[in-house]
Amino acid sequence: MIPQDLLEILRCPHCVTGDTRRPGDDPGQLDLVKDTWLVCREPDCNRKYPIVDDIPVMLIEAAGRWISTPAAQLPTPPPADAAPGSASPNRSERHPEETYGSEESRHGGGDSSGR
Repeated sequence: MIPQDLLEILRCPHCVTGDTRRPGDDPGQLDLVKDTWLVCREPDCNRKYPIVDDIPVMLIEAAGRWISTPAAQLPTPPPADAAPGSASPNRSERHPEETYGSEESRHGGGDSSGR
């Protein structure tokens, strides 16, 4: 569940930035729906941000997938693929080298002699 103090400061990124910024003093306010979605209050925005593993996924691409879905019909919990680039359920089974590369690749190779 999203703490109330966090809900009070989160805003729809689409409605608060750049060319898509909405008018007004505090655009992009969000409502918590079904304890697993943040829904933008702005008229004609309709973006719905999933909450996955208690973390709001505040990516415009993630919210855009649900624009045409009425809030009452949002799946609970959000599907595992609700967030773009979300890891598979077996993410914890990966080896660190698979996630971050080998020790050598992270440091430019194993030989520091410059050969």
